[in-house]
Amino acid sequence: EFAGDSLRAVDLLGTLHLLDITDPTTLVPVTAVDLATSRSEAVSTLGTRSYVACVSAGLVVADLTNPAATPAAWPTAGTCRGVGPTKDGGIWALSGETLVCAADAPPAATPPVARLNLTRLPSRAVVDGSRLYVVDGDLTIVDVADPGLPVVLGTHADANHYSSIAVNGNTVYLGSNSAGVVAVDVTDPAHTAVLGVLTADPTYSLLADGARVFVGPRDGQLQIIDATDPASPVVLGTYPRSGPYRAYGLDFLEDRLVMLVGATTEVLEVSDPGAIMLVVSAQTGAGLDVAVWDHFVLAAAASTLRILEFVPPASLVELAARDLPGTIYDLSVRNELVHAACRQGGT
Repeated sequence: EFAGDSLRAVDLLGTLHLLDITDPTTLVPVTAVDLATSRSEAVSTLGTRSYVACVSAGLVVADLTNPAATPAAWPTAGTCRGVGPTKDGGIWALSGETLVCAADAPPAATPPVARLNLTRLPSRAVVDGSRLYVVDGDLTIVDVADPGLPVVLGTHADANHYSSIAVNGNTVYLGSNSAGVVAVDVTDPAHTAVLGVLTADPTYSLLADGARVFVGPRDGQLQIIDATDPASPVVLGTYPRSGPYRAYGLDFLEDRLVMLVGATTEVLEVSDPGAIMLVVSAQTGAGLDVAVWDHFVLAAAASTLRILEFVPPASLVELAARDLPGTIYDLSVRNELVHAACRQGGT
């Protein structure tokens, strides 16, 4: 977790590390907190407290003003593998198949305010306004306006197994690695309706800019689709790829598109969808996601996080690389916080 010029990281041995990253090429240890547990999975900090998700101890609360103090436990049911802040200063935790939310950052030994039981382990989740959209093969729509009282508003399920998602207002685009992309009307979450099929080409990644949808290739080509009328989608442009190279990550870099495909991170000029051009590429290693913060590109390469700087007009310069405890499956950036979800090492 990034916070200004510092980085907070947890490891499989149950230790919370605070690092100075003023110089991103040289990480300087500041202090370490023994969490008195094993296998920490994720960390999120509110004020002077760090909340650490642990396999056996649930959610552990560490006081950063007193690293020598014994951390206290905030009980959760089952294995705790994810934790993060809510918009209004609360905290959420993912415990097994249960989403736990608290209206305020909980003190030690305070029970959670609410729990939300999910039927299956989610593969992707997106927050849009007061709604949380969870993809676990199907789509679950949750009202999180009150983080202490999450409410399932509805679900969408059909014969396809969905693993990627993008949101444009009351239209949700769902991607399948076998059945392509559909547009779903979620205006009434209790009665969702398929508006149309954007493409039958399978995909592992989706990105939306309004009604313009970017569909990452599984084995074929990147597509930019105008979904203004989902029943009659228009392919605005394509960028062909040869070979079995799957795009697992897409993100915007100003008016350009960053795509992680195979072992290559590419920056594409997409202002004219009919004439997509490669700006620059870099071999970052085979990975599953890419994210952009300002003019920096973060690429997942197996268990290594690579940080690159985009220097106009056409350069990608690697600034640093950091090994994380497990294969990185998902990257997200909010403000100056970068979250990496790892298969074995948590977040």
